[in-house]
Amino acid sequence: MFTWWTTAPIKEVDLALEKFAALLKDKTATRPTEAKDAKSDVIVPRPVANVPTDAPDLQSLIVKPSELAGVIQRYQADLGGFGRGPGSGGDQAERRTPQVKQCEDWLEALTKIDFDKLGKTGQVDYLLLRNNLERDRVRFSTGAAGAGRPRKAKDDNEIVGRPIGRDALRASLKGEMIAYTPEQLVELANREYAWCEAEMKKAAREMGFGDEWRKALEKVKTLHVSPGGQQKVVRDLAIEAIEYLRKHGLVTIPPLAEESWRMDMMSPERQKFSPFFTGGEVISVAFPTDAMSHDAKLQSLRGNNVHFSRATVHHELIPGHHLQQFMVSRHQTQRGPFSTPFWTEGWAVYWEMVLYDKGFPKTPEDRVGLMFWRMHRCARIIFSLGFHLGKMTAQECIDFLVEKVGHERENATAEVRRSFAGGYPPLYQAAYLIGAKQFWAMRQELVVSGKMTDRQFHDAILKESHMPIEMVRAAVSDQKLTRDWKPGWMFVGDLPDAEWPKRAGGAKGE
Repeated sequence: MFTWWTTAPIKEVDLALEKFAALLKDKTATRPTEAKDAKSDVIVPRPVANVPTDAPDLQSLIVKPSELAGVIQRYQADLGGFGRGPGSGGDQAERRTPQVKQCEDWLEALTKIDFDKLGKTGQVDYLLLRNNLERDRVRFSTGAAGAGRPRKAKDDNEIVGRPIGRDALRASLKGEMIAYTPEQLVELANREYAWCEAEMKKAAREMGFGDEWRKALEKVKTLHVSPGGQQKVVRDLAIEAIEYLRKHGLVTIPPLAEESWRMDMMSPERQKFSPFFTGGEVISVAFPTDAMSHDAKLQSLRGNNVHFSRATVHHELIPGHHLQQFMVSRHQTQRGPFSTPFWTEGWAVYWEMVLYDKGFPKTPEDRVGLMFWRMHRCARIIFSLGFHLGKMTAQECIDFLVEKVGHERENATAEVRRSFAGGYPPLYQAAYLIGAKQFWAMRQELVVSGKMTDRQFHDAILKESHMPIEMVRAAVSDQKLTRDWKPGWMFVGDLPDAEWPKRAGGAKGE
């Protein structure tokens, strides 16, 4: 049906675009102030009046945002190529030695900066840079920069992965300014999962399934559109979220950000690694294609139903990843080297939590959709840390997603394959919910307490740009910083020391 309707119109579109391209290249063409070019049937667009401006406050751009901007730029040139992920083959001793020395020299050079004379932004950047250097020194001295990489998969169907072990996880958590042990985070995920399951049962009872939430989930999976219809669903859901955010004054949405996102559809090959949406300026939509097997088509339909989608379109676009990317390219741009999935993914999942709390899901089916994803975030912590602690195999991770969350098996396999293939750091999957819980704790401190409005709070986070969330907290809440400042925020807050089970690794933070 698609090609039946579009074969003729696409020829007209091609012709119109050719004429428009010729007009743009023609230096003698009529200026855009006129409604129509007399020599062409191409309508020249006019500026649109009476719309909010995207022009920035230029006065704020005259002064550099941070005294350390030039220092960070030099750091990127000298050490930034070493990266934040698995590393670039630098686990040979002869390659590690100069890298360690370079980190130590940089740390020594930092001590010569008068910290107290820096502005607040400069102090934050100083601590971020020091944290990066300390993390890299450990990575290079232990060989962790090149460790943990799985071998290349034989084909797109094979799952590969290599557990990095508890010590490496602890070091990675320290680099992310997370003051919890891996076992404590797993315990947190188990507690969160229990809350999600209780919410699922509430929705299931409203749908007439009693406490059998898996039956309610199965019903929701059947509520998908036909092939070819998902594009409209995504567009409508994106607009719905934007209108809701604007109506309730939750965050500032620049007009250019609202109109500049785009959409594409995933290939069958890519869906073997990403069975759901991925997003940013372009939202990539997983849905069946004619080249898939019949069973894969059905699982893709069920896994991308309307109510699952309603919980994730705003995660990928606005107020999620697209708005994030729009803002970080315009504010505190020197902080590029300090990006972290706890900020990136945590922010997007945090919004799922906020919108759920505010009643954005209209029906019990909507709530099932949101809770499915929140259970999924819990499971990501459990299976990814379980794998890297050597307590779960890849197959056990797949079975866990199917049995505890209700994933389609093809989708669960793709999720596990993506998690351990080497393209993501080991903590990436845990970062979704852990980062969200950090932002949630910040909101309790600053918004629920009445110190800031939702809009002020969310705008401030985006304008501070990406970095470990404890540093976001220090910047947004205007904490006093010192040269020897160390992270130690126990953001869970509602867990007294005595309630941490012994299996969680001892006292909190140890």
